[in-house]
Amino acid sequence: MRLNKYLAHCGIASRRKCDEYIKKGKVKVNGTVVTDFAYQVNGDDDCVTIDGQTISLIDKNVYYILNKPKGVISASSSARGEITAVDLIKNESKRLYPVGRLDKDSQGLIILTDDGDFTYKATHPKFQNKKRYIVKVKGVVDKNKLERLKQGIFIDGKMTSRAEVKLISDSKTISTLDITIKEGRNRQIRKMCDAVGLYVTELKRIEECGIKLGSLKSGEYRKLTDNEIKKLLDVKRGQD
Repeated sequence: MRLNKYLAHCGIASRRKCDEYIKKGKVKVNGTVVTDFAYQVNGDDDCVTIDGQTISLIDKNVYYILNKPKGVISASSSARGEITAVDLIKNESKRLYPVGRLDKDSQGLIILTDDGDFTYKATHPKFQNKKRYIVKVKGVVDKNKLERLKQGIFIDGKMTSRAEVKLISDSKTISTLDITIKEGRNRQIRKMCDAVGLYVTELKRIEECGIKLGSLKSGEYRKLTDNEIKKLLDVKRGQD
């Protein structure tokens, strides 16, 4: 197994974060620093350490979905003492981290797991996993704006991919959009809407990787069902 994938399977972090640890020389195999992400590791025979601590494969990964409230950050820790998504998961001994981002001002579905390999495949742009949001906006939502959102918006120096956009309700004050994207750029939907003159007042993710938020109230969470885990792993296998 590739070294970065092995670290991710051990629950150290996402594969991209594991790549950083390897690059910085924090990882040793049988006492020797290895900086090659693709170095092949035999979990039964090789001794792998990170910062001097021996690691091993986790027998079974865990997966949660959380309805993240506003004001909570999508992280496993905070240097500024902010409440994190992981803080809300109680009585779990395994090291969890969020799958992707959901900005502090937004709410809704976020998956938390110790499966770093899945996290990589669920969040890397090349895999184009769908994420669906209900978005409330100020401003006139006309056909031109809807079409621009669908076709792609130039933000942060790059065009966004095509999106699925539906107008659920329209009024003089607040309108509601149903938006599905296949990317996960920083505050992407807010920036897309802003680019066409729509100010986002509320943003809620309701679906990701085929998993739906359902009736979970703000701050509530649960472990995924066996069928939901199968959906996640089918996504993962389909990208191998």
